[in-house]
Amino acid sequence: KEYIQLIARAVAPTLSSLVIACLDIESFECYEALGVLFEHCDGIKALRLEDFDFGEDPTRISHSVEEGFSRLKQLDLVECRGDIRMFIEQTPILNLKILRYESDRDAVEEEDIISAFALSYRTLVNLCIIAKFDSAASLLKIIKNCRSLERVAFGNEGDRLRVSRDDILAIVSLPRLKYLRIYICEIADDAYSAISRCKGLK
Repeated sequence: KEYIQLIARAVAPTLSSLVIACLDIESFECYEALGVLFEHCDGIKALRLEDFDFGEDPTRISHSVEEGFSRLKQLDLVECRGDIRMFIEQTPILNLKILRYESDRDAVEEEDIISAFALSYRTLVNLCIIAKFDSAASLLKIIKNCRSLERVAFGNEGDRLRVSRDDILAIVSLPRLKYLRIYICEIADDAYSAISRCKGLK
């Protein structure tokens, strides 16, 4: 902890972007390190967490962690552990613009997490999700709630996800959409023509 405090004080004046990798580190240690960095570095606006353990206990989320997350504009979660949905619901980010989520959890768990994104991060303009999907239902919840999205990318890590014409029509209904990337998915034959309805794509 003292070592992290020394680093945090040294970089505090200029630090705006932070990457933390927590392979094989327990949740309380992950939170402790993150809390120290947020306490000293109030300029952090972009955060990438790799293999971070969110644990199961919301009481481990300190005030400094809550405040630090509330200031974020960009959040990347890569192969993180623990109850991510609980954390999302406990730590609101009122002005998050960019979200990247990569995971290979069970599809049912993923649906709960992605649905929590939809309800909590309504200010998103840039979204990338690579996860296991049983259907596009959870993704479409984000499309419904985050109408300012300009960039959307998603891919399936499980069995091949079939994207229907109705799914595409919902996505291209976003009024500001400029970029769309769909990969590791099966797109229905009658869905391709629906993409042409989005005149803003660059």
